[in-house]
Amino acid sequence: MRRLVALGLTTVLAGATAVAAVNPASATPRVSLRNNQASWATATHRKGAADPHSSVSLRVYLRLRNNTQAASLAQSLNDPTSASYHQYLSGSQFRKSYSPTSGDVAAVSAWLKSVGLTPGYVPQNNFYVSATGSVAAAASAFNVHLSRYAVRNLTLRAADSRPSV
Repeated sequence: MRRLVALGLTTVLAGATAVAAVNPASATPRVSLRNNQASWATATHRKGAADPHSSVSLRVYLRLRNNTQAASLAQSLNDPTSASYHQYLSGSQFRKSYSPTSGDVAAVSAWLKSVGLTPGYVPQNNFYVSATGSVAAAASAFNVHLSRYAVRNLTLRAADSRPSV
């Protein structure tokens, strides 16, 4: 039986993955993350609460730096009337201009530790920080309740409400 946890914007099959964008350095109140519930997490499919002591793996995706500029660049690269049409950046050029910084990664990692999760792998592009911990710690960190759902012969875990950070 495969297990999946959906806490966020995208659900990914594998030992359980969750996605959220956070700004732990911010002193603002919690922000509810829109479009972050799995479509299959419905009352019809709900089979009960997830075991709070079971383990979960998740990913916290970081926002791109210069996000608006990156979106404009992507548009111009695909616009035949643009001088930038098909003038693609190398991976290192893109990371230098748009990837989250090591400071961003450090801040998210510190936040994850502070909420009882263990930060792990970070790809070279700093797009996300993976983490592990208990269902209870993840539920508390993202202010959700996790339940089990039966979907297409799979037992999946997902948040019953929108996560927040």
